[in-house]
Amino acid sequence: MRAHRVDTTRARTHAPGHIEPRGAEQRRLSRARLAGAAQERRRLARDLHDGVQNELVSLILGLSLAEDDRHTPPELAASLSVLRARAQSTLGAIREIAHGIRPPLLAAAGVIEALRAQAALTTVTVNLVGAVPRSSDNAEEAVYFACLEALQNVAKHARRAARVTLRLRYRDGRLSVRIEDDGGGFVHVRGREGAGLRNIRDRLASVGGKARISSTPGRGTVVTVALPWPAKGASRDFIPSGR
Repeated sequence: MRAHRVDTTRARTHAPGHIEPRGAEQRRLSRARLAGAAQERRRLARDLHDGVQNELVSLILGLSLAEDDRHTPPELAASLSVLRARAQSTLGAIREIAHGIRPPLLAAAGVIEALRAQAALTTVTVNLVGAVPRSSDNAEEAVYFACLEALQNVAKHARRAARVTLRLRYRDGRLSVRIEDDGGGFVHVRGREGAGLRNIRDRLASVGGKARISSTPGRGTVVTVALPWPAKGASRDFIPSGR
């Protein structure tokens, strides 16, 4: 009688009570959370398009008309011009979110330049250090949005005079990022993290990366990130930051 060969790999994978390896389970859960977030983002995109975008367009038009009015004093016209430019920038950012596309500067120039542009817009002082080659879209987006979330947390919770050092280091196909601030810090409890820190962990886990947060009241916060960084374009895309 001919023996039947058992596909042990399949049996192990689908056997009742099978437990996934911890890393694979975490990645699966992270992808599931991100998929749910994407669905919610599409709903919000519709709301943004129908509501906020239209209101901003009306605001920009009103500012422009007031700026060009011949009865408007020059000093007020200058202020209106600044407000109109900021409203236009906000409209552009909302349109990016609504359309679910990558930030144009990130797509065109990579993580360093995209983060440099965002750092210039924050209310705290950011020192950006390092240089990295271009990588996959998923890896670049994960790092960009994780760093952006960390910078926004500092701007939201720290004093205006706070300083942030954002250091990126690429070596042997991996990228490490250290985001350190001298703000007030907080008592960090892993199971009680806010949505911002959970978003950072989920984004990185989806590309095989990890994030670690350490904070002490009165001594600031440090966020460290590590992830695979598959280079594309080799030396052609390696653009030193000059810092």
